[in-house]
Amino acid sequence: MLGRDRRTAAILLLLIPALLAAACSRKDTATAKRLLELESPVHEGGRTSDARIAELEKDVAVFRKKVDEKVQATEKLGSYYKLLALAYLDRDMYGPALEALDRAVEIHSEQSPLFLFRAIAAARMSKAVRDPGERGTLLETAESSYLRAILLDPAYVQALYGLAILYAFELGREADALPLTQKILDREKDNVDALFLLGRLQYSLGRPEEALAAYDRILNIPAAGSRRDEARRNRRLILEEAVR
Repeated sequence: MLGRDRRTAAILLLLIPALLAAACSRKDTATAKRLLELESPVHEGGRTSDARIAELEKDVAVFRKKVDEKVQATEKLGSYYKLLALAYLDRDMYGPALEALDRAVEIHSEQSPLFLFRAIAAARMSKAVRDPGERGTLLETAESSYLRAILLDPAYVQALYGLAILYAFELGREADALPLTQKILDREKDNVDALFLLGRLQYSLGRPEEALAAYDRILNIPAAGSRRDEARRNRRLILEEAVR
C-alpha cells in the first residue's frame, strides 16, 4: 500500500511540469487572442490564421517574464512611495508627503488609506500657503481625497471624521458636516470626538438643545474620562448664553 502511494506521488510529481506547461500554454493562447483584439480593427469579426496565433503565442511566452517583472517592480515602487509619504507625515513635511502620495495613488488607486493620508497632507499644507488660489486648490484636493476614501470604504470612520472637520472648520459648511458626523455615531455611538463635533455643529447651526444633548451623551460615557469636564464647561456656556 505504501509502495503504491509512493509510485502515485512520483507519477504526480512527474506530471506537474507538464501540467504547468499546459497551463502556461493556455494562458499564453488566451493572451495572444486578447492581443489580436487590440492589435487592429481588421481582426474584428475576421478569422486570424493559425500561423499568426502561433507567432503571437511565441512572443507572449518570450515577454511574459519581462511583463511580470515590470508589474512587480511597479508594485514595489508603489510601496516605496507609501513608506516615503508616511515618513514625511511623521515629520510634518506635508508638501513632500503630498507629492509622494500623488505618486502612490497613481499606482494603487483603490486603497482608501492612501486617499485618507492624501487628504490630511493637502489640508495641513493648505494652512501653510498664503495664495488664496493655491489654498483653494489644496482644500479641493483634500475634499476629493476624503470623498474617494469614503467611496471605497463607506464605513471608514477616520475619513468621515476628517471630511466633517474639513467642512466645519476650513470650508464653512457646517450643514454638510452634520450628516457625516451622524454617520460616525450610527456606527460608533460612544465616539467622543464625534460627539464633541456634533455638539459644536448643532450649536453653530442654532440648535442649542441638540448641542446640550450631545454633551449629555459624553457625560454618560465613563471612558471619556477628563473630557467630561470639557463637556460640562461647554454645556454650562450654552446654558449661560441662553439666559442672557
